[in-house]
Amino acid sequence: MTKQAIQLVLLPRMRILNTSAQEVGQICVPLVNWVVMAAVVLATVGFGSSSALASAYGIAVTVTMFITTVLTFFVVHHVWKYTLALAVAATASFLVIDAVLVVSCSLKILQGGWFPLVMGAAIFAVMATWKRVAANC
Repeated sequence: MTKQAIQLVLLPRMRILNTSAQEVGQICVPLVNWVVMAAVVLATVGFGSSSALASAYGIAVTVTMFITTVLTFFVVHHVWKYTLALAVAATASFLVIDAVLVVSCSLKILQGGWFPLVMGAAIFAVMATWKRVAANC
């Protein structure tokens, strides 16, 4: 995903190592690996236990499912060219279920569910800022 973000000018250029001579998608981005490792260590130490991370995990998973369902609607309607009614029908039931899960997990925001929301907002801010700066250069 980092390579795609770089290609979309959402992140600055970084060193990308090809780890296989036969497979194109087998890459390593050392800077991203170090940043992810530091974030995992800090999150583990900060939360103190795996049970304390459960709320953060629940929010992350359910919001990801919700966003994926919303994006599925656009694929069904715009890429596969199904009618609007069929696209809505195909995704509405999943969206309702996902929305119920997000709302139920939102009760855990104060117990650690804030963490993936803050991380997502921070990553979005970095990408949006880089895109704006790169467009003005």
